[in-house]
Order: sequence, then structure tokens, then C-alpha cells
Amino acid sequence: MSISPASGNVAQGDSLQLKAIVDAIGFADESVTWSSSDSSITVDASGNVTAAADAKLGEYTITATSVFDGSKKGTATITVVEDRRIRPRR
Repeated sequence: MSISPASGNVAQGDSLQLKAIVDAIGFADESVTWSSSDSSITVDASGNVTAAADAKLGEYTITATSVFDGSKKGTATITVVEDRRIRPRR
């Protein structure tokens, strides 16, 4: 099993879509569960990774685990970078 992309950048407060690539044999279930190495980086059931606006800059690990065989896992390294979008003045 692997994750695509295997690495990527996401700005604070932004998101990135990941996809699990499962090497299933026959009719084995290709479903995965997603998890993150830190609570400020969330990942939903579809593999959409979101960094909190106040997430610390740095690297985090996202893991996809096979529902069929929990020993089969894939990981991706996500780097949280500073949000450089221009914000309107108030």
C-alpha cells in the first residue's frame, strides 16, 4: 500500500487531497482508515488533509491503514508551511 502524493506541502489553514493506493488481491476490501501524527493536522475519511490555521510549521506523518489487513499501511509526509496569502486590511 502507498499514498499519493508521498509528500507535499500544505499552508496553515489549507488542505491537500491524498489518495491511498491499495494492492488488493481478488475481491479484498480496498477501504482504508486515515490517521495523523498530530491533532492540528486532520485527515477525513476521503484522505483530505487539513492543517489548522495555528498548526506549527514542520513535518507530519499521515498514515492510511487497510481495513482488510491492519498490518498493511502506507505513509505520506506532509510539511506545513506558512500561509502567505494576502489578507485584506480591516
